[in-house]
Amino acid sequence: AQEDHEAERIAREQKIRGLEEELNGCQGRRKTTEHEVEQFRAAVTKYKEEGYRLSNMEKEVRHTLEEKKNQLRNLQDARSDRLKRFGAWVPTLLEKIEVAHRQNRFHQKPRGPLGACIQLKDPSCALGVECCLKNLMHSYCCTDYHDEKILNQIMTQVCPKGRPKPTIIVSRFLEHVHDVSQFRSRCEFPTVLDMLELDDPVVANALVDQRGIENVILIKNAVQARQFMGKNKDRNTKEVQPSNQSAEGAKDMRALSGGERSFSTVCFILALWDAMESPFRCMDEFDVYMDMVNRRISMDMLMEVAKNQKTRQFIFLTPQNMSNLQPSPTLKIFKMPDPQRGSGVIETTREQEEEQEAMAT
Repeated sequence: AQEDHEAERIAREQKIRGLEEELNGCQGRRKTTEHEVEQFRAAVTKYKEEGYRLSNMEKEVRHTLEEKKNQLRNLQDARSDRLKRFGAWVPTLLEKIEVAHRQNRFHQKPRGPLGACIQLKDPSCALGVECCLKNLMHSYCCTDYHDEKILNQIMTQVCPKGRPKPTIIVSRFLEHVHDVSQFRSRCEFPTVLDMLELDDPVVANALVDQRGIENVILIKNAVQARQFMGKNKDRNTKEVQPSNQSAEGAKDMRALSGGERSFSTVCFILALWDAMESPFRCMDEFDVYMDMVNRRISMDMLMEVAKNQKTRQFIFLTPQNMSNLQPSPTLKIFKMPDPQRGSGVIETTREQEEEQEAMAT
């Protein structure tokens, strides 16, 4: 009986050792399987992120493609419709202004966009005139604040969301053009006023009041323009606008337009940032004077720098439309609400305001 007990003990010990070895093997296989599962999970996460990234890239490409198609469509439409050069929605805005005028909602019919109300006597001066007038090309005129309020309501209905509304100039309409004979430039070069055909006294007076076009002369050669201003003795000549910028003149900051100076400043700041270690980079209204092409180039350069410097925070403040940028984990866009009143409105003097109130009553 003792021998049987010993044999049974040995058999059980052998069985236990076998089970322990089998258990160790199972545990090893389990660890291997768990490791493989973790690897598969990491791969799934990686490919999901890659899928999200590719999906976002596809959306960006589609958005850019659609934007380019719209731009091409607008440019093609602008060739046949002069008003669409100021925005694809401008013809609709003018139609609604005409309807409101026929309904006697305005005291006097607003004028605008001002760029559509002028004609050039010499097409070669187009660049100089455009650089001189800048945003006034897209502005509108109202005779009083009552009309400005009505026009602002119409603009809110028509203007694309996220796009700033055009400026509204409020000033009493006159039937005659201001007499600027005593104050205009007197030299051998033409003024901006000389190069414009202005049939509407309201438009002419707005450009004189807001930009002083009788004091801005046009000189095609930038070098000649600088030489003239260096020896200018005409106190009525306030500004010289090169109407045909040469490559030589563009190298001199004094010969650059406002948009060109803004673009040059952005390039200069980008160069400075390479030598700075500040964790924060902030720029405010850096693109206000730029045209759409330079604005897009500047924003692309800034975004490229920001993407490559992930350890720093970049803050860009601009009044322009940023709908072409898509939010992402590294890009946040905060849009401030429009002010309740006074947005884009050029104030008049107290005397003009009293005259307008008297007319309204």
